[in-house]
Amino acid sequence: IPSLRQLSPAEYKRFKQLLDGLIASDRQVDLFEFALLRVVNRHLDTYFGLEKTPRVKFLKIHLLEDETSVLLSTMAAMSNPGDDTAIEAAFAAGAGHILEVSGSIVRFASASECGLDSIGKALDQFAMASPIVKRQLLEACSKSVMTDEVVSSAEAELIRAIADAMGCPIPPFVRTAALI
Repeated sequence: IPSLRQLSPAEYKRFKQLLDGLIASDRQVDLFEFALLRVVNRHLDTYFGLEKTPRVKFLKIHLLEDETSVLLSTMAAMSNPGDDTAIEAAFAAGAGHILEVSGSIVRFASASECGLDSIGKALDQFAMASPIVKRQLLEACSKSVMTDEVVSSAEAELIRAIADAMGCPIPPFVRTAALI
């Protein structure tokens, strides 16, 4: 990101076109590509004056229940592909954390409710949340991922990308759990 800030505005525009082309080249956009694009856009679009830094609008997570449902459901499903029991357990761990810290009840969102557009809208809303609300979501995502007591590098990077995309960058994870 710091190196990309050295680009001229015209070079940045061309870079964005190339990045979009690379991501679309296989005619499908996976969640990691989507999150990476969001990170690049968040850091550089504001730097190049294409977007304004979002202002805090949400001080309580209960105002973002639908968005929380989308992000936690996505995280649970991505962490446990094809294993409905594990997905339910992962979601329950994250939702339980949200209930514990805020009293909010979040529902499991179906796969059709968790498309990239929905995830993007959820991240946009969370970008306008207070740091406490963002922390509550990230803690819930972490609890969701940790239900199997293993954090894959893909899961760790996905949490980092989601955090950064909503304006809450976190450092690389320390190896405290078995990484695969």
